[in-house]
Amino acid sequence: MSNLTNLYETRNSYERQYPVYILSDLGQNATHILLQSPRVVSDINREFAEGFNEKVEIRVLRSGEARIFDKEYEMPYNALSDGILRTLYILLALSSAINYAKVHGLEKRLAILLEEPESHIFPFLLRLLIDYIKRVLQKSIHCDIIVQPIVANSYTR
Repeated sequence: MSNLTNLYETRNSYERQYPVYILSDLGQNATHILLQSPRVVSDINREFAEGFNEKVEIRVLRSGEARIFDKEYEMPYNALSDGILRTLYILLALSSAINYAKVHGLEKRLAILLEEPESHIFPFLLRLLIDYIKRVLQKSIHCDIIVQPIVANSYTR
């Protein structure tokens, strides 16, 4: 009986290791990646200032946790749009992929797959998304993207 108990405790105490330099699949290491990628937050905040015409911003705490503020009031996570969270996740993923490729010498061997990254994103954030995708491509990282044709056509000119 004690062997079964030990096995059960071992399984439950197992902690999954997350990558250090690249955003994990479900974003469990997002706080660590946020601290490594301050440019992502400043880029999004700049777009918020232009797109919302109000004081909406992301602030990163020393712990790496992100908080959204509308003027000076902290917004609860359940009040945030999926578009803001999705944009933050995708930009962190792209930014961390560039860092990961650089650290591990994978500039010409890393592939990123994005399915409809433009869905649920505020229109004024699409240009920022495209800029980040261009940065990834300039670093010789292969990036396959499945997008809705209307969006692709409007930004390829």
